[in-house]
Amino acid sequence: MYHFKFLFFLVLFPMILSCKDRQFDFAQRRLLITSNGDKESSTSADYLYQHIFQRRKADQGFEILRSDSVQAGFIGGIIYLEIVPDLKYDYVIENGENRISIYGRDKVTLKWLSYMLIDHFAKFQSLDVSDLPPAYIDFSDKKGVFAFQYREPHFSPNLTGEYADILHTHNTDEDWGIWGHHFGKMFRGAVPPDSYALVHGKRDQQQFCFSSENTFLAVENYIIDEFGEKVSRWFMIAPNDNDLACTCSRCQKLGNKPGEATGATVSLLNRLAERFPEHHFYTLAYGTTKTVPDMKLKSNAGVFISTVDLAKRGQLDPKNKHVSEFIELIQGWNEKTTNVYLWDYVSNFDDYLTPYPVLKRVQSQLRFFESLHCRGIFLNGSGYDYSTFDDVKTYVLSALMIDPTLSVDKLISDYFKRFYPVTGDLLTRYYLQIENLMSSQNLDSGIYTSFTSASRSYFDQKSFREMYEKLKVLARETNGDERKRVHKLITALAYTSLQIAYQMGGKRGGFFRIENDGIVLQSDIDPVLNQLSEFESYPFLKNYKETDGQLLDYCKAWKDLKEAKLTRNGISSLTVFSLQGLQSSENSDFLYDNVPGFLTDFNQGWFLTGRDITISDMKLIDGVKPTKLQIRFLVNERHRMLIPHAIVLYKNGNRIASFGKADLMLGDRYAILNKSLELKENEKLQIRIYKNREIKNAVIACDEIRIF
Repeated sequence: MYHFKFLFFLVLFPMILSCKDRQFDFAQRRLLITSNGDKESSTSADYLYQHIFQRRKADQGFEILRSDSVQAGFIGGIIYLEIVPDLKYDYVIENGENRISIYGRDKVTLKWLSYMLIDHFAKFQSLDVSDLPPAYIDFSDKKGVFAFQYREPHFSPNLTGEYADILHTHNTDEDWGIWGHHFGKMFRGAVPPDSYALVHGKRDQQQFCFSSENTFLAVENYIIDEFGEKVSRWFMIAPNDNDLACTCSRCQKLGNKPGEATGATVSLLNRLAERFPEHHFYTLAYGTTKTVPDMKLKSNAGVFISTVDLAKRGQLDPKNKHVSEFIELIQGWNEKTTNVYLWDYVSNFDDYLTPYPVLKRVQSQLRFFESLHCRGIFLNGSGYDYSTFDDVKTYVLSALMIDPTLSVDKLISDYFKRFYPVTGDLLTRYYLQIENLMSSQNLDSGIYTSFTSASRSYFDQKSFREMYEKLKVLARETNGDERKRVHKLITALAYTSLQIAYQMGGKRGGFFRIENDGIVLQSDIDPVLNQLSEFESYPFLKNYKETDGQLLDYCKAWKDLKEAKLTRNGISSLTVFSLQGLQSSENSDFLYDNVPGFLTDFNQGWFLTGRDITISDMKLIDGVKPTKLQIRFLVNERHRMLIPHAIVLYKNGNRIASFGKADLMLGDRYAILNKSLELKENEKLQIRIYKNREIKNAVIACDEIRIF
């Protein structure tokens, strides 16, 4: 009897495997889209039907039907959709022989899966998916859980049209009623006196009182009037960005003290969360609200924690002070709320246009953040400003926030293949090259990185130049949407090409040459500058950095440089020391490289230091007989770059002259010292520059010390 059962099992087992292994045939030519018939599920099924139907090409052999009832004996494939609000997972896919069942917690998840499914079908059917990002789900059996519940890549592609729905991402413009430090907007111009913070016994209009009943009523009325109580929205309840905190008696009872406002802020947060259960209320663990509160947060309340102090490299050292403090802060907030979200950074805010590798770093850190039980992430990018490769970054980051284990290489390759059919191979090779360099060396890219610093780290000028020249050649073979994308990219990358020429100065590949002691601009600068000038054709391509970075000003600075009559600096080398004895050699060549700094950008050719400095060991070019000394300073009060307190000259160690503000010629955003100078062959000149004493942390910004 035992042997019979065993033999029976051997016969039956292959049949069981055969049934289990039978998968849905995506190549079959008849398809029925159905649902369980409830309103939301049926609407989702209608949406899928409409979009897959309208994407059929001329070949009409692919028959698509829509019904919520399936007739007995139906021949063809069935796609079943259902919204299950209490689903244990974010989505479930069940793949059978003639049927795929797709379950999602909400309609936006089914919408995302619908686009994934359409793109997957296009591998087997004649469908136009040229506008859709490539699918990274294969529709085999799966119980899917999103790594992060809130997901936002803050780049312009995610902020336009319905692209965020296709990627299944969030969008500050669409999802948030109040974002960032804009709490005051909810008062709509009429702030009651007791809604201002009490600071040192006086009401201060620079900050708010979060315990005031009038404050609560203002926010309550704003939410009701602007958004109602049914459609879910997010609201940021955060103090203004300063170090002031209300210390009225109510706020103090809630835990406030000078410089700390977490107590009253979280109390208001919880009160609003209870009043509006359909909405979500978040604060920032930042500044006066960084301290973990004593009270727990409501289920629809949470916190955003900034990663600004973390190194922007893939592998973080847990023993590092900033990393350990970050982990401790996350753990502290995790004890008070299950909704810990992160505010991370994915752009170089000092340079939007030079290629900036970020994807593999983010992938690695996403896994780290997920291990700390963070449930949402806002990836702060260039926003509405165009940044190079922001389209592929938006796509890849949106996928990684859903599943950080996906292959970055494949996502990049698939995207370029889809949207750049002619230039995609070149762009894929180049972009993976810079990503792999960053990843393999675990470099810290920073988020405010000058072009000079980037060139010393992750940006390789040679490989960029090779790619850029090949791209311009391939661009001639493109057409349609790819031609538009590539032309925009070439225009933006002209900025980087100019940056390389600017940094190289008078060296090979630089923007000028020396002729008869004069500086002559190279002729090949004009076509690159003309290319960049086409930025005006693109609505979002106006700035090359976050602050004071208008491309219009940048192009004008180049044109002014072309028109300037410059002579060669007589200095061939020098050494810079701080008066505290520390050598400050980084970028000291800016002081004698014949490259004028741009008045609109302190990262363009300016030597910067926050110390008093000594310039010595100056060597002159053979044959130079100095008669004049010229020193130019940048004046930018916003960034603490002010006219120096004093400039003192020494000859062979003896003080010979001292100059102050009155001795400098003041211009628009600059100050120049022009003095006669007699320096014999064996005499050594030393210059001491003392930074401004009117403010703390003043900066010296100097582009050239010229002797001629």
